[in-house]
Amino acid sequence: MTRTGRPVFGHSRARRWVFLAEDGLLLALPVLCLVFRPVSPLWWGLAAGALLALAWNACTLHFPREILLDDEGISFRGYGREHRFLWASCRVSVRRFLVKDRVLVRMTGRDGPFPLHALRGRYWLLDSIHGYDALVRELGARGALADPAPKTTASLAGSAKPDPP
Repeated sequence: MTRTGRPVFGHSRARRWVFLAEDGLLLALPVLCLVFRPVSPLWWGLAAGALLALAWNACTLHFPREILLDDEGISFRGYGREHRFLWASCRVSVRRFLVKDRVLVRMTGRDGPFPLHALRGRYWLLDSIHGYDALVRELGARGALADPAPKTTASLAGSAKPDPP
């Protein structure tokens, strides 16, 4: 909780160091290419790809560092930026996957996608976030909690039946 009483969900200090190391490696590759000036175009392509990946992460916040919930809405934070959504103007969809360490949270407008919807509205929440279970429960209560469909096997006759567990 913050001083204002708003619940804050974020990663541990150790996980923050992992994020910094990942971002540092993405930034180090172009710097090393500028210092050592490799002849192969492969290294320059890798450097450009690393910069694009870092810029995409910072622009979209697909893996937020911190999530704030309050009665008015939700905020996803990372890289000194914030994406804020008001409950009154959005719908929440939480999708679980067979991989249990993450969920996909999709924020859509009541009347359709938000402007620049490719850059906003899709967030992966990892189980390394403090309070992950409570956060997923709260978001699931606010929207439709979509679980993966059961696997089906099509028989030769063309009908589908669920696989045994």
